[in-house]
Amino acid sequence: FVTYAADPDAAYLFQTAASELSATSREYLAGGSSRRLYLDQRFWDSFASVRFLLPAQPGLELFAEGQTLAPASGAVRVVAWPYEALRPALEALPAGALVSPESGPLYRGDLEPTAYPLYETYTADRDCAVCGGPARADFGGQFQLLWTAIEPAEGGLDLELVWRATRPDGAARQVFAQAWVGDSIIAQADGVLGTTLYPSEWWRPGETVREVRHFNWSGPVNVDEVTIRVGLYDPLTNQRLNRSDANLDYLAITP
Repeated sequence: FVTYAADPDAAYLFQTAASELSATSREYLAGGSSRRLYLDQRFWDSFASVRFLLPAQPGLELFAEGQTLAPASGAVRVVAWPYEALRPALEALPAGALVSPESGPLYRGDLEPTAYPLYETYTADRDCAVCGGPARADFGGQFQLLWTAIEPAEGGLDLELVWRATRPDGAARQVFAQAWVGDSIIAQADGVLGTTLYPSEWWRPGETVREVRHFNWSGPVNVDEVTIRVGLYDPLTNQRLNRSDANLDYLAITP
């Protein structure tokens, strides 16, 4: 029993990803009567456990593939199937809210060879303490870094970033995130600005987006000696965006 219970295949067979979708959705709706949760109709139709564990209730709305949702006026979460027409559903995210995209747990059907995230959640929160505050860094007058936080993690650390789009141009941007100790880079966590879940090409003026980047390293490292350098660049030209508020092209972050 101990071996079987811990086997990932057991989780796939019992569709634990669908159960987690239901549990986190119930928890979100219970957080306030004004909250709305938009759920892709496919989850409701495909999983009896979702219909049982997440019954019809105030604040829960189903939407069809490709359906364009009207912008919500308050706190909202969209639970979406991320492999087809996704952007129409994200119109529900109100402009100016803090958007936090996250991947759901892995899922694999009986006849599928590999596991994949079953869903993605996009949570928009208007009650954002840092969203209206001053920027820590301004990159090219297009994107501002509003908030940073470092959390120790096993074998490395997690870096939380909150960005604001001031003048997005619809072009792709990449984040470079480097962990330095002295004059050496010991780890990097580069990637799409906003992550591949919510890339900067989709951002609207004034929108704020939260992302978390993970650093891993081998061997002992004193986190107090680590400095993180964060900046942006154009993936087509590899040209970095200079800061308009300092004679640098990165922000240095220390624990």
